[in-house]
Amino acid sequence: MTRLHILPSQPSVPQKVLIHRRAPSGGLGDRYKGGQFIPNDLWQAEKRKAESALPDLLSGFGDRLQFLRQVYVQNSELIKEGTTKVKLVPLSTIEWRMKAAVRETYARAFLLGKKAAGNLFSATPAEIKAVKKLRIEEFYWLRNFLKDMRDEGGVMSYEKRMDMYRAAAREIYNVGYVIGNQSPNRYLKWQTEVLRNVKESCPDCVRFSNMDWLSVADFIRDIISKGYICQSGKLACKGYLCGCGILEKFVGPETSGMQNQVE
Repeated sequence: MTRLHILPSQPSVPQKVLIHRRAPSGGLGDRYKGGQFIPNDLWQAEKRKAESALPDLLSGFGDRLQFLRQVYVQNSELIKEGTTKVKLVPLSTIEWRMKAAVRETYARAFLLGKKAAGNLFSATPAEIKAVKKLRIEEFYWLRNFLKDMRDEGGVMSYEKRMDMYRAAAREIYNVGYVIGNQSPNRYLKWQTEVLRNVKESCPDCVRFSNMDWLSVADFIRDIISKGYICQSGKLACKGYLCGCGILEKFVGPETSGMQNQVE
C-alpha cells in the first residue's frame, strides 16, 4: 500500500508530502517516485487547479449538448417535412456524440473531484466501475430525452433538462471529491447555499445539512450509498436547482488520501 503523509512545518525545511514507495504510473505522482518528496505548495496548487477547472468543464459540456440538441431538433423537423435534399447527420450519430460527451465529461469530472480532495492518482478500477454505473443510468434518461425531442413530447422544458445534465456532471465531481480522499481524519459536511443563494432549500438538502460533521466513511454510508449527493437528480430539488456544496475539515494534519489507495 502506498504511504503518504505531510511532514509538519519546520523553520528551515519546507513542508512536503512524502511517498514511501513508487506511486502508480501516470500523473503527478509518477514525477516524484519512491522515497522522494512532493512539496506541499505544489500539492496544494494541484488541488486548486482541479477545483478551478470544473466551471470550464461544465460550460464546455453544456455547449456540446446544446449544439447537438439543436442539430437533433433541426434534423427531426426536416425529416418530418420531407423537403430537404441535404444529407443529414443520422440521428443515431447525434445520440452517439451525446453519449460520448457524457462519457468524457463524467470521467473528467470525477478525476477533478478526486484531485480537488488531494488525491493526485488516477482513478482506480473500482472508481471507474462506479462512474460507469452512473453514466449508464444517465444514458437511459438521455434516450428518453432524445425520443421526447423527436416526438415533441415531455413535460419539462428541454433547456431545464439540459441543466439537469450539467448538474449531473457536477454530481460526479462531488462523488470524486468525497470518495477520492478517505483519510480517517477527514470529515465532511453537507452545506446549503455554497454555490449560490436559493429561495428555499429542498427537504432533502435541509435534512442532510442538518447532519453533523461526518467522517468520509459515515458520509458514504449515510448519504452516498443511498443515492444522494449535492446536485443529485434524486434530490427533491432535482439537482439542477441545488446550490449545496460539501465542506471539509481535518482532525490533525491535512492528508491526501493517497496513502489509502491500492494500485
